[in-house]
Amino acid sequence: SGMQPCDFSVLQGLLSASLECNRPAQEVTSILSSCQARCPMLLCSAARWWQKLEPVLCCEWKRLFTVPLAQGLQRLGELQRLVKSFLSSEASSLVSDEPWISAAFLHFTIQQQPTSVKAGDTLKRLGPGAEQILACLLFFSVMDFISARIAPQEGMNVSRSLGWSSQIARLLEEQGPGWLAVFHAGEKEHSLGQILHGAVSDQHQKHLPVAFYSLLFTLHPGDLIREQTFLSVAIDMYMQLLRLFMDGTAVARVDCTGSYVPGKELEDPLAVIQAARQFLVRAIPQCPPGSFSHLRQLLDLCGELDPELKATLTNCWQPAVEESLSDEELLLF
Repeated sequence: SGMQPCDFSVLQGLLSASLECNRPAQEVTSILSSCQARCPMLLCSAARWWQKLEPVLCCEWKRLFTVPLAQGLQRLGELQRLVKSFLSSEASSLVSDEPWISAAFLHFTIQQQPTSVKAGDTLKRLGPGAEQILACLLFFSVMDFISARIAPQEGMNVSRSLGWSSQIARLLEEQGPGWLAVFHAGEKEHSLGQILHGAVSDQHQKHLPVAFYSLLFTLHPGDLIREQTFLSVAIDMYMQLLRLFMDGTAVARVDCTGSYVPGKELEDPLAVIQAARQFLVRAIPQCPPGSFSHLRQLLDLCGELDPELKATLTNCWQPAVEESLSDEELLLF
């Protein structure tokens, strides 16, 4: 899943370093709070292994200090218990000031449940207002899919991870195109996208384009195509996909008909690129004019890597600009 393995030494080092502080509990809480934006990988790993880490950490805390357990560590334990309570239907909601941390605990707890547990029912119980938790949950599920492709020794199942990602994405689709943000870190410092992308390895981030198109081919993208943000994300993912292949990185296989086939490994490593390209060529003419407002920088990129796709974009983009100008001129009269 792109997270750190179960390693107590980092948190143990944090506790040991706090021995030098006058207020160790407050210092540990402060550091854990700063990790939410500056070192999210540590907190995601803690969420993944919390059921093993918590008893060890509590024992170590009692050995080192006489003061009550740091609030930061208490909150992590409370989140784990809240998630368990929610999954057992004892709690009716899952509300948190940090939805991505709640989503991390929810994801890893569901992961440890028997496959017979109907996780889809859990998603529906999240109810309205849970878009951020769902988006974060989708991100972690996508990371599992990537792990299944590039690190099969982690024991992730390709079909199960992709199916679960698709289920979450469909639920998010009903609320808008918010799931697209999962594949774009964004430029705003400490934004949710940057935090999520900072929680996983660089290798997992590089394979996001493969996951994007694998997921897309499990959905019905007709509504997505009409969203103004969709084309920019789809083109960006396609360009990253080309660079991934040009760098010599193995690309996960997608059926070149444009449909993902679970468990099927095609001989041709270009299949995923062909499927993505075929999809874009069909989709670009269907995109609304507003989709082309932020594509200027992508046109040059297409020219270097895929001149034909650039031509398709240009042909559709110019009429869109003309139509937009005509509309503006009409408003003057």
